[in-house]
Amino acid sequence: MLRTLTLALMLTLCGAASAQRLYKCESGGKKSYSNSPCAKGKMTEMRVKNTTNTVVRRSPPPTQLRKSVVTRVERQATEREEAARRLQAATNADAERARRCIALRLQHDRAVAEADEAPRRMREGLQATARAQRAAMKVECPG
Repeated sequence: MLRTLTLALMLTLCGAASAQRLYKCESGGKKSYSNSPCAKGKMTEMRVKNTTNTVVRRSPPPTQLRKSVVTRVERQATEREEAARRLQAATNADAERARRCIALRLQHDRAVAEADEAPRRMREGLQATARAQRAAMKVECPG
């Protein structure tokens, strides 16, 4: 049993070479295993194949590859469509904001013109309206 364990240990430690030499030495009725030739006694040369665990990665079958490529292309298309929708929404929001700003500017200009033309007693109320519209314009239309 001990000899089998020793042999198994030696075979495990035999490194990464594809074929290695192992020497079995018999001297005085005792057997030993070594990677170098025996100094004395009976020697038997043994060839040992690579026993290291090699991980072989198999490529997925072509249908699975096609599915993954199709899935990736579909995902990218969906992402592009979503980006286009967001850009369009932002463009629409910018256009709506620009329309509101134009309307507020027109209202403000009318209020200022009315305040300038109004009789003195009505001027304060119209100027207050013009100031309120100007404040709303500053909030809605910065810059």
